[in-house]
Amino acid sequence: MATHPRLFAASCSISRPRRYSNGKTLLFTSSLLLCFAPRLTAQPQSQQYVFASAPSSATTSRVAAFSKNSQTGALSTVTGSPFNERLEGGLLAIDGLGKFLFVLNPTSSSISMFQINSSTGALLEVPGSPFAAVPSTNPIQAPVTPVRLATDKSGQFLFVGYRFGNTFGDGAVNVFTIDVTHLQLIQTQSVDIPSSPIGLSTDPKSLHLYVGLGPNPTTGIQDAGTRVYSIDSLTGSLAFLGSAGGGNETGGSIAVDSQGRFFFDGWGFSEGFLDYALISPADGTAQVSSTISLGANNLPSALLAESSGKFLYVSQSGSVFAYSIDQKTGALTLLPGGPAPLAFSTGTAVADPMGPYIYALANNSAVGFQVDSLSGALTAIASASTGA
Repeated sequence: MATHPRLFAASCSISRPRRYSNGKTLLFTSSLLLCFAPRLTAQPQSQQYVFASAPSSATTSRVAAFSKNSQTGALSTVTGSPFNERLEGGLLAIDGLGKFLFVLNPTSSSISMFQINSSTGALLEVPGSPFAAVPSTNPIQAPVTPVRLATDKSGQFLFVGYRFGNTFGDGAVNVFTIDVTHLQLIQTQSVDIPSSPIGLSTDPKSLHLYVGLGPNPTTGIQDAGTRVYSIDSLTGSLAFLGSAGGGNETGGSIAVDSQGRFFFDGWGFSEGFLDYALISPADGTAQVSSTISLGANNLPSALLAESSGKFLYVSQSGSVFAYSIDQKTGALTLLPGGPAPLAFSTGTAVADPMGPYIYALANNSAVGFQVDSLSGALTAIASASTGA
């Protein structure tokens, strides 16, 4: 098993950036994860922290922690970083109040849970960690192999997508309540989906959860499409509402813009496609407005919507291209200038909601880029070693 760093937000699903009353939180998901957590102090400016997960062996990993300079976007290593994770590690997410960091362990089929020290950014694993799914709808089988995760803005719930669900051939999405008092995760719902999830994303208000579908690892069917669920604000329970975007085969990635207006998805088997769609304010569903063909063997494997809502970055067969987003329709226009000086797979890059920055992982370092507000061009600004 390779031991190169992996970036996981969050989304996250790609996990969505959110703004909270006590600060800002940035999440994304991938082979290595970067997150921003608010520092809960009385200071006018909340300190942001960046977290990145990287394997230290075939069975263990580390979580690197950085503090971010709000003026320049530069990163500095938090004292004590990197922090040991007893299992293999993977995608990361942070709760809506910035109290806990969650790490997926796909091989161990569990979720590690860490408390975040709001003053220093240091991590401490909670006593009952890690937590695993338990049988529910099927008394003899629980979902296994978690591959995506997302949180809600209230800090109450964690949503986890599993490659293998409660029924043969299905994937699953589980809802966990975050028990702040007893420092644990409590599974409250398990919903089967037709295939393995390639993305989980909540809208900025956490009213809806978007579940992107990809190839089915059990049946071999090249699934695609995105399911939309409402999120109960009291229980976190999911209720199916409809679909978003399109895709006929081999779903690859999904994204929601920072203001929750537009939905994007990338898909394709031998030819790549990008969809854009207006999100209905009534129920969160989104019918495709138009589909862009990227050509043969040019597959959109990862999408990143930056925080101003003006630009979408698309990883296409190893190169990253920037698209402008029409602020009324969501229409995408390829920007001139060729590939961006950025490389990422799903979840290996994240947009900063407090500034014009994108962070990605490269060569065992977290690398920062400043986004030009007019052109979407990226300029490298900072890097910091993960210690991997």
